[in-house]
Amino acid sequence: MLFIFFPELLPEISAGYLWQLAELGFCKEAVIMERKMVTAEISIIPLGTGSTALSKYVALCLETLKDHKNIRYLLTPTCTIVQGELDQVFDVVREMHEVPFKNGVFRVITSLKIDDRRDKELSLEERVRAVEEKLK
Repeated sequence: MLFIFFPELLPEISAGYLWQLAELGFCKEAVIMERKMVTAEISIIPLGTGSTALSKYVALCLETLKDHKNIRYLLTPTCTIVQGELDQVFDVVREMHEVPFKNGVFRVITSLKIDDRRDKELSLEERVRAVEEKLK
């Protein structure tokens, strides 16, 4: 038997109690579904700018991130990685998607990949470190 727990629905039941039930054999596994941080990869491509250079638009999109103190981000050569609560990430992506339009672009392609892991929370650095340790 698998027991799935949503803390926001039954806050009076503690996660520790559920793990005790699992350890006593009342269920094979206890999965605690909490709202945790998600990691997302965002790529925003303005089309029809008349130039192959996009750094102006990338910089403008990153300015949007500075207004969201609960969102961590990492700029890479091909995308931006963000980490935050799911609703906040969706809000930020919507804002970033609108930036090129506000700057005269008429067509924008936005790609979004979300890694929503709910069994444990890892920072951006911890995710990279886990892979680097396996390379040693």
